[in-house]
Amino acid sequence: MILLAVETSSVRGSLALRDGSKPAREILFEEGLVHGREVTARLEELLRLEGLEPGAIGAIAVGIGPGSYTGLRVGVTAAKSLAFALRIPVVAESSLLVLAAGAAPPADRDAERAATLMMGPPKRGAILLPVLDARQGLFFHGLFEASAGRIGRLSADAAAPPGDILAALRALGAPGAVVLGEGADAFLAAAGTAEEGCLSLRRLARESDLPRARVLAEIAAEKASRARFDAEAVHSLEPAYLRVTEAERKLALGRGAP
Repeated sequence: MILLAVETSSVRGSLALRDGSKPAREILFEEGLVHGREVTARLEELLRLEGLEPGAIGAIAVGIGPGSYTGLRVGVTAAKSLAFALRIPVVAESSLLVLAAGAAPPADRDAERAATLMMGPPKRGAILLPVLDARQGLFFHGLFEASAGRIGRLSADAAAPPGDILAALRALGAPGAVVLGEGADAFLAAAGTAEEGCLSLRRLARESDLPRARVLAEIAAEKASRARFDAEAVHSLEPAYLRVTEAERKLALGRGAP
């Protein structure tokens, strides 16, 4: 089965096609929030490179965030439109999970990935903390554990202030975490003012900061192979925003809401 992966939650989107167990072919968008312009053109390019027609796609995986509101709307809308047009299933995955999975190499890729990760790859059993700046003093985040090339989820995706995230790490009994994502630098700066050295927070190199469609294709492949087209499920698919937009917040404040 040919799986199309759509990841548009970050400042640079990407698409990937995965045919069975073969490595996925991935195309990155141009830098910047140009997803609306890029998604159709890059899909046509990807299909052309693979010598495929759109009808060859058997399922779609889409990163539903959290992340850029505009990017997420573009990616989810594209996935839903294709699913209805081709009557194929859509598998939704957390973009934070995609980030964590991209930073946790399988055993046979440790040496390859070590060259791109600051101070080497995370050790097995390490806590991975992908973070994105959610503004208003909040950070989108999730807690994951890397173990033997697999990712285990330790917390639900959420938006919280740095102090709450550090408290969650302490509650796990973790000595620290490996931090990555577009919000990593802002989070570490804020965490430095909220923490007095009780936790060890190590930052991965910026090469690991973007969720990639090829990683999404890999982690969604098994689920996609079992999925079936469900019009109601596709229709109800929405991005995981996790908090209200700034416009919605201001509107609520104007109406006297807390």
